[in-house]
Amino acid sequence: MDKVKRFFRRTKTSSRVLVLAWIMILLLLLVGEAAGLADVDSKWILLTAHIFLVPVLIIELCGNPVLLENDSKFFRFLSETKIISRILFGCWLLFGTLSVGYEAAYFIYSIPLTAFCTLLPAVVIEADARIKKGRRWKQKMERRAAWKKQTGGRYIGPCRILGFAALAFAVLMAILGLSSNSNPETYAPNNLYPAYTFGAVGVILLLISLRDPKTQREAMERRQAEAEKRRVALYQKAIESGVYLSIEQIEKLEKGIELPLVDVPVFLHAGEFAVYFSKATRQIIKNRIIGSTGSYGGGSFSLTKNLSVHAGESASQAVYGDVPLHYEGRFVITNERVIFLSDQKGFELRHSKLTAATVYLDAMSFQAGSHSYVVLLPYVRLAAQAFDGIRLGEIPVAAPDGMRSGADVPEE
Repeated sequence: MDKVKRFFRRTKTSSRVLVLAWIMILLLLLVGEAAGLADVDSKWILLTAHIFLVPVLIIELCGNPVLLENDSKFFRFLSETKIISRILFGCWLLFGTLSVGYEAAYFIYSIPLTAFCTLLPAVVIEADARIKKGRRWKQKMERRAAWKKQTGGRYIGPCRILGFAALAFAVLMAILGLSSNSNPETYAPNNLYPAYTFGAVGVILLLISLRDPKTQREAMERRQAEAEKRRVALYQKAIESGVYLSIEQIEKLEKGIELPLVDVPVFLHAGEFAVYFSKATRQIIKNRIIGSTGSYGGGSFSLTKNLSVHAGESASQAVYGDVPLHYEGRFVITNERVIFLSDQKGFELRHSKLTAATVYLDAMSFQAGSHSYVVLLPYVRLAAQAFDGIRLGEIPVAAPDGMRSGADVPEE
């Protein structure tokens, strides 16, 4: 009994609202019947119960914490289901079981039809979610990638599965339709329409899954060539804007394959190496005078017709504001330091002294103690990738043979 009390105390607010709404509608129906304004029968009660109580049942089975106290696998599975799966299951309970009490033919048709439209997608969604959580998902993705590379085709497993499922439902609907048409009382030409519909859907899905692999491979090659062309153009633009890396180094760095080794005009310590080098602009915000406001007070006195005396005073007040100052230079990231090379306002910060680093759309900001250093960069995503890779140690460093020569770096 105590557990039942706790169950009702821990029910969701949405469940309580739905139950109260159902009770209010029942009361309105009963009042309407008593007043002669409505004719209430069991179908109305069943309809309102389905609309309001089925969602309550699903919400509480999947979300009430009291049900999870026993560590039941069933309730734990329900609590991990996707919201879209719960909605689809509720739709099946709502529309599929509403046929109870109607004609037998309607009941026979509604259950499989609504199951195909709601339960099958829910099962596919939950199976996909469970598979992705498993250890074999990565191996499956690797096998799928190898299959794509070998055949050049698109992964067509779901289309084929759904196609055969649609054909199976078409056969079932055909059997039910023919059995109904064999009885003169239930004969109707549209009894076979569901079979025709599911059959057409199944044939279309199977045709999609059996497309010519050569056509798929050619289309995939065209898409890959266009993507490669756009990527190379983007990398070339980055080089022209002042990133001192080759296209190959930029591609590997952006994809997280490896950190480049770059020759830089910096005296490196023993064991120190540079992984990023580009043009940069340091920005410093100064509070300076940007204008002034003035006022005048006094009067004028006329002594004669052509002679007058003016007396008064004027005052002006300076207006201060934040003014950004920019200093051109070069930016270097090594495995030990962050360096800004410039004739003015240059700096170097050791990674161990950094408090924080922030990436903006076109700049990076480094916090060291109470001082902040903002550097505008031409392709900030590359610099951020190199900084994170060297700080976290998740990206391997290129071999020394891949170091770009200092002769490739333009002189300033």
